[in-house]
Amino acid sequence: MVRARGAHQLVACLVLCFLAAIDALAQQAGRDYFDIVPPQPGGARGRIEVTEYFSFGCSHCRDLEPHLQAWRAKLPADVVLVRVPVGFGRAEWAELARLYLTLEAMGLSEKLLMPIYSAVQVQRVNLADEKTRAAWLAKQGVDTAKFSQASRSFVVAGQWRLAEERAVAHKVESVPLIVVNGRYMMNGAVPPSQLFANTDLVIARARMEATRK
Repeated sequence: MVRARGAHQLVACLVLCFLAAIDALAQQAGRDYFDIVPPQPGGARGRIEVTEYFSFGCSHCRDLEPHLQAWRAKLPADVVLVRVPVGFGRAEWAELARLYLTLEAMGLSEKLLMPIYSAVQVQRVNLADEKTRAAWLAKQGVDTAKFSQASRSFVVAGQWRLAEERAVAHKVESVPLIVVNGRYMMNGAVPPSQLFANTDLVIARARMEATRK
């Protein structure tokens, strides 16, 4: 009888905790995150996809990056971070977006992420200009001939087209912006610590939703 009572109490406790978590997430809706309507595809093979929309031309994106990297380092195995550059119809930002996508295709995007932010935001290097960009990349040890070839490839062109389509589908109007599983847009108008705490809660919601399918 004692064991049975203990088991019932444990189940009741777990149910209450689950309901409390659901209630907390419900209270967040419309304040800490917003539903994307209609919801877009997100996540594959049992993983939760967190998308960061950004631009090297955005000072707020640069300020968020160290916090994002610290948060990313602690992500569980079922969560993947995907970076998507935006252009917003600006020629300079579009060139910076293609710069990122080309470096990503070469496996160099993460290595040069902060140096690019520093060059654009602090040193005021015009990396949207082809000649200036080539000279800067050479100083970073990048094979500029391979970069030029990759930047003109169908792969990078396709990735840029996909990035623009995703930004439209997710209704991206400003950056930095974080989207969870194509369904939830995080409210970025809060301190980074709160932003990522809220994102963790929404990831937990996405995980619970996945278990119901």
